[in-house]
Amino acid sequence: MTSAEAALREGRFAVWCGWVWTVVAGTLPLLAWAWPLGFQVVVPAAGLLCLPAIKVERRDGLWITPLALLVGWALLASTWSPYEPPDLEHNTAAKLALQLPVYLWAILGARAADARGRARALAVLGWASLIAAALILLEALSGAALYQALRQAMHDPIRPDLAARNVAQGVFVLAATGWLGLAGLPRRLAPFAALALAAAVLVGGIALRADAPLLALALSAIAATAVWRFPRGGPTGLAVLAGGLVLATPLILGLLDQAGVLDALKGPAPLSWEQRIGYWQVTLAAIGQQPLIGLGLDGGRVVMGASLHPHSTSLQLWLELGAVGAALAAAAWVAILLGLRGPAPRLAAALAAAAASAYFVFGAFNFGVWQEWWLSLGVFAGAFSVLAWRNSRPVAPQPST
Repeated sequence: MTSAEAALREGRFAVWCGWVWTVVAGTLPLLAWAWPLGFQVVVPAAGLLCLPAIKVERRDGLWITPLALLVGWALLASTWSPYEPPDLEHNTAAKLALQLPVYLWAILGARAADARGRARALAVLGWASLIAAALILLEALSGAALYQALRQAMHDPIRPDLAARNVAQGVFVLAATGWLGLAGLPRRLAPFAALALAAAVLVGGIALRADAPLLALALSAIAATAVWRFPRGGPTGLAVLAGGLVLATPLILGLLDQAGVLDALKGPAPLSWEQRIGYWQVTLAAIGQQPLIGLGLDGGRVVMGASLHPHSTSLQLWLELGAVGAALAAAAWVAILLGLRGPAPRLAAALAAAAASAYFVFGAFNFGVWQEWWLSLGVFAGAFSVLAWRNSRPVAPQPST
């Protein structure tokens, strides 16, 4: 194959990847509103479809290496885990071995998209985010009436409280991905779209009783502002904070537990938070059994019983993979966030920081590390962060007077 033929082939694959991620962007309203588990279908499919366009660069090693080592350590840790998966569906080790390459293909495939495809995918994501925000607002004000009607039409009725809980997951999705769509909207419209997204997260979080999105909304705004105002120092600070929290969470919570603070918080705290505190206390006691290497992959299922995981990424990593796994996860967060540094302000970096902050907060309080849809959501946000980064330019510094 000549160089001209290779360039033509590469160009066709770039166009193809742009269309793949355009279609993926258009699925956001459905995924956020009614089918969050669909992320574990849509994102791997995008990775497989983009496989022919994959091109790994030397700089990719900075973030791929810690992630690959983390997965490798998790696979090794499955050999001493007390948990025996009854079938493939519950075999986290087998799924991680397959997920890692597919997720990497998804992100690298997004980077390979052509310029027109990147702009189109981001524009579709922007409008899709606004549609998702409108759906969340409508459901928040109606008590998830649309979702209940959908389930009724499917001959699978659901109780109003369970419908509200399911729709509340859309608030998490919107808070972790919606900001990235702002990179694809007209500049004059972006501020109004940002207000609409913030209103959907705020109203949806309150009405549907989802506390973490409210905290994520505030922290995302702070992170985005810091990265925009300090294009080098902002990402560095976020990297240090994220990596430090992954490593220090057991120490921080352990000190609070010894001081009686966690027990004191149980009384006035809402039931969901009281349960979380109880999970954390059980996990803290179990971490001490194997602090270096952990109890083994999915060992948390044995310790936590019906709750399955401690509702804290850092604690689950320490519990199952020990200090080694926590250090590798911290290194991955540091590498990803340091990648947002630049010589000048960049909208894509600020939006990616907002998305990453929300994802980190939700992992700290809500979801298990190995949940497939949750991992896929992170890859979805990562892929569109790459699309936004590739489609943007740094803001030129103003000349001094």
